[in-house]
Amino acid sequence: GIETYYWPTNNDEQNLAQFLQEEVINETGLANRGAKEGNYYVLRENKNPAILVELGFLSNPTEERLVRTASYQNKAITGIYRGIERYLLLNSF
Repeated sequence: GIETYYWPTNNDEQNLAQFLQEEVINETGLANRGAKEGNYYVLRENKNPAILVELGFLSNPTEERLVRTASYQNKAITGIYRGIERYLLLNSF
């Protein structure tokens, strides 16, 4: 499955995480494990909006084989792009 983490300093991170989560799920079809608060250094200490996307779990042999494929990687990239695009459209002035 796929899950996306954010540090809740404001709605920017939560919106970015939610948009990316939705778009990556739409593209890949993997299980939606949700957008969640994550107390990770890389998020907590970042001065810019930041998220962490888990695109699959290598501890799951089926997902490990899948994430190694170019097809899956392209789908994930497309989902990430579309999520960022949605975020920027919402936050444009």
